Amino acid sequence: FRVSTDHVRSRCLACPTGWAQEMPRSESCLECVPGQYQNLTGKIKCTSCADGKFARASGKDLCVVCPLGRHSALRRGSSLCLNCSAGWRGIPNGFCEACPAGKFREAAKNEAAACNDCPSGFYQNSSTSGAWNCQSCIPGRFSERPRSAICDKCSPGMFANASASVTCQICAVGRRARGSGSIRCNKCSPGMYGFGSGCVLCPKGWHRQEDTADLTSCQRCAIGETTLVKGSTICNNCDLGKYGYGGSAH
Repeated sequence: FRVSTDHVRSRCLACPTGWAQEMPRSESCLECVPGQYQNLTGKIKCTSCADGKFARASGKDLCVVCPLGRHSALRRGSSLCLNCSAGWRGIPNGFCEACPAGKFREAAKNEAAACNDCPSGFYQNSSTSGAWNCQSCIPGRFSERPRSAICDKCSPGMFANASASVTCQICAVGRRARGSGSIRCNKCSPGMYGFGSGCVLCPKGWHRQEDTADLTSCQRCAIGETTLVKGSTICNNCDLGKYGYGGSAH
C-alpha cells in the first residue's frame, strides 16, 4: 500500500502482520477480521484460524488454541470457543471427544477435561456419541464396580428384584431362581425340598405336598404307605401282600 502523504510517491509499504490488502493502488491495508490472522508482512489475504483455534479480535497475527474443555465454534475461522457438550470431554489442542464406555459427563461445564465414572449399580456402553448420564441396571442384573460398561446377570440361584443393584442375593432355602438373570425366587415345586441354593427331589418313601409350609424338608410316609418314585407329592398304600415299614414297602 502507499499512503497519500508519502513524499516519495514511488514507494509502497508492506502491510504489517495482522493486516492484508488484495486490491491494487490501495492507500491502506485491511485488518484481519476476528477468526482470521496473518503472521507475515506484505500479504494479500488473511488466513482463517484452524479447527481448535480462535482469534477473538481484529488484526491478529496468530490464532490461540482453545483452553482445555472447550472447542472452536467453527471448524475454520472461529472467533470464539465453546464448552464441550454434555457427554464429551476436552482433550489437548482445542478438541473434545466422547466420554468412553462406563463414564459420563452431565453438563457442559467450563473447561471440563474429565468424564465421571458411572457409580456401582449403573452402566454406560455408549462410547461413540458421548453420554450425559448412566443407565441403572435392570432387575436381574447388577454392576458391582464403578465405571461399568454393562450389567452382569445374576447367577443361577441368585436374584436382584430392584433396579440399580450392586449385588445379587442368594435365594432362601426352599426357593430357587432358575437360570441366570432372575428377579425373584420361586418355591420349590411339590415333591421337592430346598437344599443349598437349589431344590432336590424327595427320596423314595418321602413326599411333600403343595400346601406344605415347610419348604426345607419332605415328610416321611406313614407306616403302611410308600411312594412309587422320587419326587412324590403323595404316599400310596402298600400293595397287597406287602407291608409298610418306615416309608418302605416289604
